[in-house]
Amino acid sequence: MVARAALGNGSMPPSPSTELQCLFLSDVSNVGQRTPLLLGFFNYFERHLPHVGFFEPIAAEALATSELKIDRHVELVYKVFNMKGDARHMTGVQDAEAARMIANGQNSDLLDRIYSAYVMYKEDKDIVIVEGPGPLVGGTELDAQIAAALGAPVLMTMTGSLAAAPCQNTHAFPLLPPRPFPTQIAAALGAPVLMTMTGSLAAAPCQNTHAFPLLPPRPLPTQIAAALGAPVLMTMTGQPNLTVADYFNRAMVKRQIFLDHHVDVLGIVLNGIPRASHAIMTAQLRDRFAQAGLPFAGAIPSDNLLRTVRLDEVQTGLGAARLYGDQLLTDVEFDDIIVACQRLEELLEILAERPAGRPLVVTSADRLDIVLGLLAAQLSVSGPGVAGVLLTQAGSSRTGRNYARDTIDRIFAGLMQSGLYKGSLLPVLSTDMPLREALARLGSLDAAILPSSQRKITQCKRLFEQYVDANAVVAGLQAVKPTRMTPKMFMHTLKSMCRATPQHIVLPESEDKRVLAAAAEVTARGLAKITLLGEQTTILAEAKKLGLDLSGCNIHNPQRSDRFEKYVDMLVAARSKKGMTRDVAADTLNGDVNFYATMMVAAGDADGMVSGAIHTTASTIRPALQVLKSSEAPLVSSIFFLCLPDRLVVYGDCAVNVNPSAADLAQIAITSADTAEAFGIEPLVAMLSYSTLGSGAGPDVQKVAEAVAIVKKRRPDIKVEGPIQYDAAIDPKVAAVKVQGESEVAGKATIFIFPDLNTGNNTYKAVQQSTGAIAMGPVMQGLLKPVNDLSRGCTVPDIINTICVTSIQASRLSRPVVFNYHQDHPSAPSHAAAAAMATIAANAEKAAALASVERIALTPGLLPPKQRPDRSTDGSDKGGAARASRSTDGGAAPSKPVRSTDGGDKPAAAAPPAPAPTPSA
Repeated sequence: MVARAALGNGSMPPSPSTELQCLFLSDVSNVGQRTPLLLGFFNYFERHLPHVGFFEPIAAEALATSELKIDRHVELVYKVFNMKGDARHMTGVQDAEAARMIANGQNSDLLDRIYSAYVMYKEDKDIVIVEGPGPLVGGTELDAQIAAALGAPVLMTMTGSLAAAPCQNTHAFPLLPPRPFPTQIAAALGAPVLMTMTGSLAAAPCQNTHAFPLLPPRPLPTQIAAALGAPVLMTMTGQPNLTVADYFNRAMVKRQIFLDHHVDVLGIVLNGIPRASHAIMTAQLRDRFAQAGLPFAGAIPSDNLLRTVRLDEVQTGLGAARLYGDQLLTDVEFDDIIVACQRLEELLEILAERPAGRPLVVTSADRLDIVLGLLAAQLSVSGPGVAGVLLTQAGSSRTGRNYARDTIDRIFAGLMQSGLYKGSLLPVLSTDMPLREALARLGSLDAAILPSSQRKITQCKRLFEQYVDANAVVAGLQAVKPTRMTPKMFMHTLKSMCRATPQHIVLPESEDKRVLAAAAEVTARGLAKITLLGEQTTILAEAKKLGLDLSGCNIHNPQRSDRFEKYVDMLVAARSKKGMTRDVAADTLNGDVNFYATMMVAAGDADGMVSGAIHTTASTIRPALQVLKSSEAPLVSSIFFLCLPDRLVVYGDCAVNVNPSAADLAQIAITSADTAEAFGIEPLVAMLSYSTLGSGAGPDVQKVAEAVAIVKKRRPDIKVEGPIQYDAAIDPKVAAVKVQGESEVAGKATIFIFPDLNTGNNTYKAVQQSTGAIAMGPVMQGLLKPVNDLSRGCTVPDIINTICVTSIQASRLSRPVVFNYHQDHPSAPSHAAAAAMATIAANAEKAAALASVERIALTPGLLPPKQRPDRSTDGSDKGGAARASRSTDGGAAPSKPVRSTDGGDKPAAAAPPAPAPTPSA
């Protein structure tokens, strides 16, 4: 993408050195009058960048007169700047649908849909201007959530008006969640809440009046900003009764909301500051914001032209038709409304008393004498001036009568064709509303800017160039360097990678309805190919009860498989040195569906396995440790992806190794870093301890220090820090105090390596339960092919996510996979695949071949680690076989006791001995 080093209001060319991807405009005053700023910024960027986009996360309902049938602001930008393509791609979710999802508690799904739509739209754009939906729905919190998901910095805006508005926050949906502070107060008091709503006889344009304008607004807009990962530019609305302190305090409160969601705030720009006090207030605000460290981009003064309601806005607001007159004349303002119920001569007398006025004359459709009289007056250079005429419904209905309209039509047409009159004809609009209703609607119209409002659009651009320092905004935008991946980014990337190369995943627990539901959704969305193990009739009957479509899934019955004997032979070959016999192998595969599924993976008949919804962690991963363990990577470990509200982090090892040595910790750190990088996460590794860089001492601290030294020696390309405490690893402010000197990891770590299983397992559960974070895992590392475990308390989305992770792990193996099964009638097996698997028992050649595969974003642990010239020779990665106790009963167990990771409710295996690594030939 093209960007520029320093965009100016002039014609400085862009610089390709920096990417400008997204700018999020958030109206923190929630009035919604930010069109001048929107048009100004778009006009500014369009002069310097070839591909500028505009995106509306939550789109309002289209106006009745909309040609494109889309949100008003989207249509305005699309037409004013002659944009190409489908304008519908410039929106995320319609407001009505967003309100329904919020009311149903589907905030996360709403953010997912917004982010997916944004990613599709921004592909060929140099920069996308995103308009936060705060004034429409949700307020500043939703803006922040969206911006964080987009990875865009925020520019706050405030808008002013000449008259103080009694309602500081206009929301279209009164049922949406209220502001957080009152909710927090009620929670702090432990008090039950009785919700109240106030109605009125007349519909008010403001649906939600708040008594405390300084309190943070509704939560969802901040969440949208956070979900999009977008930097935010705050906008504010000025009012004549507000002081400099009022503006400052409001802006700082709103800024803190964005900071709480870890959203970058580019600065603030104000719109509509009363012109009389504009100069002095701008100077004082600039000083106050500078002292607080909030960049001030400028303030646009109130403008008479932008505040006027024009004929095109009347036409749009009342759904009126234009009967006569030049379309250009509807882009004119009127300064008064005169109801013409009197005789024509009396009306002309009233107009004569105001020779400089330009009123809109409103009368009923049966008073065409007034139309003709005003037309005649307009033909005279000395006649009274009229902006236009609005005809309303006459009586109960106009159907069946045209009130001599045909004659009037001929008069207007003939006048234009005669050539006797060279000027523009009087604009005449017509609405089906009764007179009283039309007048009420006129009284409630607010000044707007439509695609046809050319004079207002030109004025907006002029005011922006004169009063807003866009250079300062762009300088801040270029300074923003996103270093974290947000959960929405990760989930979108995860599913995109799965769709690109769908893998074949076997799910052995078909008796669980959650597994069936996940299988149906995964295949419907094209995320993976799925095989369910079990009896076809039983599975399909259960799916029918649940309303699930499993037509895209394979259903394979192990009891009737022609591959069974081949799997027995393969298992005997793999475990012969452990005393495995054919009878024991057959009993194992008959009685353990996880073992059968693992053999499918080992044979290449499936690319990966996901289980654990109804099985223990030990029974899920033990087969994989016995037949899929690599002799080149003797240590099997695990990681969890923790989707925190504002970022994605990796925890390891929280499921497998109970008390790893320094060498083990180093290996866990290395494989975790490579796995994270394969999933698009920048590896910044923190090796955790109760001491930060020598602040404490002890054998546990020394072990972590040794592990850090090993990592730096074996993999100098990995950014690692330790021993370090968790707070210093994740919080830049704490890191600045505890860590002396420069550190590439402290305060911004993405991977956290815990010193033992006790610490890691409890920490991930504490974070998950306390913050509501999504924990994906454990994701196993160090296996030839991926096998991953579920929690017994998993949900359908948890299973889908784990299938996606497993599928991406499997895709890193660059070998063809034989897809042999179709429903309950498997085709002839691939003997080549079976023969290949037979070498597992003597797999030195296979391991060497796999190790030679060039690692391009390769998930480590699925293949043996790549040989490196600087590989440690200090013995730190040796001794795996010596540490592993050996079993000779044909049923070897994990090298370390496997613990449950789902809350402790899985029965652990009875002190199983550890298996040796897969023997070499």
